[in-house]
Amino acid sequence: MTRFNSKKLCVCVGLAVVILMVVFIAWPPESPKTKPGISVLSRTNDPTTGPSVLFSLTNQTESRMTFLIGAPQIKTSGLWPPPQGPQEAIASDLPPHQSTNFTVRMPSESGAWRVRVFYGYLPSGTERFRSEIRYNIRVNWIQLKHGEIPKWFRNQEFNIYAIYSPEVPAQPDAGRTNAANSDMPNR
Repeated sequence: MTRFNSKKLCVCVGLAVVILMVVFIAWPPESPKTKPGISVLSRTNDPTTGPSVLFSLTNQTESRMTFLIGAPQIKTSGLWPPPQGPQEAIASDLPPHQSTNFTVRMPSESGAWRVRVFYGYLPSGTERFRSEIRYNIRVNWIQLKHGEIPKWFRNQEFNIYAIYSPEVPAQPDAGRTNAANSDMPNR
């Protein structure tokens, strides 16, 4: 009778371990709820690139953040058009509680505009391990279906989000120049 109970105990413990592993792997990742901070610092007028705006981006979390700057989005008729793709490959990583500055050339059209920033937090510790396990299960399942030998990949999966910069008004001098020229009498 004790042999039967020990087999039962082994089966129960084994089943509990398998259930815990499945829950560990399948549990949704803990992504930080805090969005990065983005603000307009100043306008610049570089002779080589033309007028641009200097932005600040701050990672306000404990996780490493990766980001990509989108192309400027110009407001037309009071509405924002569908977002465009990324700009000139301004992508980078930002350590926890750090900030960085980036410039975006002002659009040639006159009107308010903003910049879209794509960002994601790189998992660390247990989250990175869980992410690697999920990725390897998926990739190795496909490799096994094609008769290939499974192996361990070190890719990191993470969610990508998007935020917008504050609205940047049109070039202030352009509006004043046009207004001044419109008041001049025709001679």
